[in-house]
Amino acid sequence: MELTKKQKKHFRTLAALAYDREISVLLEALAGGFNQWKSGEISCWDLNELVHKYHNGGARELWKKYTDLDAMMLVGLALADEIVEASEVPVSIRETAASQAELARKIRNV
Repeated sequence: MELTKKQKKHFRTLAALAYDREISVLLEALAGGFNQWKSGEISCWDLNELVHKYHNGGARELWKKYTDLDAMMLVGLALADEIVEASEVPVSIRETAASQAELARKIRNV
């Protein structure tokens, strides 16, 4: 299926939204580490380890995911994982996005 430029842009915009939401979850957890450090609950070395794990773990995995996969597939994954709501998908790409989400669900259940 050949997408129009506008449809491709919609997919890229939704993929960027999903990335923003996923990285925000990781950053919230990291912010909790900073709060623990500020309150004296953990040491600076513990915080440093949390930053290291964030950078070399979750953040790196997300970066690879969002640079290795195409926007259409990323939107399908985001819908399957409920990172993006179906109501946020423009009508012009809703059917294609839904089929990508279904494919993502099937692959995960194999």
